[in-house]
This record gives sequence, C-alpha cells and structure tokens, in this order.
Amino acid sequence: MSKLWKVISVCALFIILLVISVNAISANNNDDYSSIKKFAWESLSVDQQNEVTEDWKEATVKKTKLEKKYGLFDEKYINKKVYAVTFKVDGNSLLGDITAYVSLNKKTFIGVANRE
Repeated sequence: MSKLWKVISVCALFIILLVISVNAISANNNDDYSSIKKFAWESLSVDQQNEVTEDWKEATVKKTKLEKKYGLFDEKYINKKVYAVTFKVDGNSLLGDITAYVSLNKKTFIGVANRE
C-alpha cells in the first residue's frame, strides 16, 4: 500500500506542476498579446476608436499571412506573417469589425484592413 501511495503522490505532483506550467505559458502569451492590442489600438484613428464597442483589451489577436486582398499595404509585408488585431464594432455596422495589422516585431503598424 505504501508503494501505491508514493506512485499516486508522484503522479499528483506531476499533474499539478503540468497545470501550473500551462497556466504560466498562457498568461505569458496574454501579456504579449496585451502589448500588441494596445499598440494596434493606439495606432487607430480617433474615428475608428469611436466605432469600437468593446474595450480594446477584448480584441482578438492571431498570426496570419497578410494578403493583398486585405487592403493597400507596404509591399514588404505582403505574404508575410503578421499579427491581425480585430476590434469589435456595433453589430449594426455595415462595414464590419476593424482589423489592424502589426508586424511580428511589434514595432510597426502596417495598416487597417478594407472594410466592406
């Protein structure tokens, strides 16, 4: 019985450490995305900011390949991986959400996608 208890204890400890590690990695990614969201938000025009209906901190961030069809951007970013930061706007807007593009080094605002 003592040997079984040791095995269970080691397994439980391993699971706890795994959960803590996963949470730490997730929190770190959220911090990284927070700075991207803030940079993109501050790069929007006042008119664009006024259209956003949720807190900028609630924006979604994903890595994507920037394509010409998204808008007019500096050619050096076309077909490159960038961050796409999407801010929600009023559901009644005919133009849809606002998506801003930021370079992966988080230092360059590339632009805003065309809205239809």
